[in-house]
Amino acid sequence: NIIVISASVLRLYQDYTIVNLFPALIFERLCATILIRDYEKKRRFYISAIPLLFNFTISLLSGINIVFGQPRFNPFEFIFIFSDFVYISNPVIFGLLFGTAIVPSIISVGIVVFNKRRYKNILLSSTYSLSEKYQLKENLRAF
Repeated sequence: NIIVISASVLRLYQDYTIVNLFPALIFERLCATILIRDYEKKRRFYISAIPLLFNFTISLLSGINIVFGQPRFNPFEFIFIFSDFVYISNPVIFGLLFGTAIVPSIISVGIVVFNKRRYKNILLSSTYSLSEKYQLKENLRAF
């Protein structure tokens, strides 16, 4: 029985990981847009660590919650303690899924509009370095 439960949690974890990849990509592109001056030059560990940690945590907790559902009233089961600890209500899961689709979409539209305006300014001025121009083209190409 533990094999079936583990396989179910793993499958749901993978499903939620795919859902949460879009916000991770948007976070990375947002950082690239904000930090365009030195994005290629400086190493910033948090730009990759924050989305990975968010993705892992939300995906795992959502998968466990779906498999175990509401806590069972059986004091002899370890599942009661475990699922009671990580129980997330369905409206919260719906809010997270909604937030991972709509909010990043709105942010991505804002990033594209901002980068297009910035790109037009690059064509008119010579204050941008070659690496900044390249990074801006990458930001536009990502979408």
